[in-house]
Amino acid sequence: VDDHARRPIWVFPAGRIVFETFHPRAPEVTDFLMAVAEPVSRPEFIHEYQITILSLSAAVSTGIDVEQVIKILARLAKNVLEEGFIQAIRRQGFSIGKTKLVLRNNRHFLEA
Repeated sequence: VDDHARRPIWVFPAGRIVFETFHPRAPEVTDFLMAVAEPVSRPEFIHEYQITILSLSAAVSTGIDVEQVIKILARLAKNVLEEGFIQAIRRQGFSIGKTKLVLRNNRHFLEA
């Protein structure tokens, strides 16, 4: 990526994200990362996050679309997102929200 110096994160194929907290857009990037990933390590200058099925599910449940997650990660990343990572995010996102647990008359039901 040509303008990598202006981008604040590295995204690794296993879903690990390394974020430079001294970036000028750090507050908004932090908000996004907290919405789509789980914090792993947050020392002063470099934070690490991990995208998991649970964090992706939480993001989707708040109205963030999986394609939007991919688009924003690509825009913020210093590196090119690997196709395998993109496909994994899409696969995980596709299965989120397909069923829900419903309580009716003191009985639990799964609805699709």
